Amino acid sequence: MVEKGLGKEDFAMAVLFDFPIQVVFGYYIARWSRGDRPLHPWIWAFWPRLVFAFLAAVILWKFPSPPITAGFFAFLVLFRSLGETARLVHWRCDQGYNI
Repeated sequence: MVEKGLGKEDFAMAVLFDFPIQVVFGYYIARWSRGDRPLHPWIWAFWPRLVFAFLAAVILWKFPSPPITAGFFAFLVLFRSLGETARLVHWRCDQGYNI
């Protein structure tokens, strides 16, 4: 996205907004993946993760030319947060299953 016109400082700001979201969701995902069926959330997150991977390719393909609007930037932050949450579910469930 940097090559398409998103500034490095914009990307850093997206990560700055994303970090607290990941901390809060990480706590709830860890609680959700405990119990008798720790891989159950992994199965739930599999399809959204595939959809996010496909949509990320489409977004990159159709990325608008600079300057990027605030609405599109907010969409990127939300999209990244939701995609990273699906990734976090997979990672946490793998950790719970291996322990």
